[in-house]
Amino acid sequence: MTMSDPGSISDLDKNRSLAAWLEWQLRQTRSRIRELEIQEEQERRRRERARAEQS
Repeated sequence: MTMSDPGSISDLDKNRSLAAWLEWQLRQTRSRIRELEIQEEQERRRRERARAEQS
């Protein structure tokens, strides 16, 4: 496709769209990492409490 084709998307627009999608994907992934870190910390604390109660 060339720029003169009706309805064509420029290479610049394609790359901007890709960058926007990748940025969104990165935000989603970072959010998931935060959730998992919180869960991991809560589980660690729970194990420590259980261990302290046994002794």
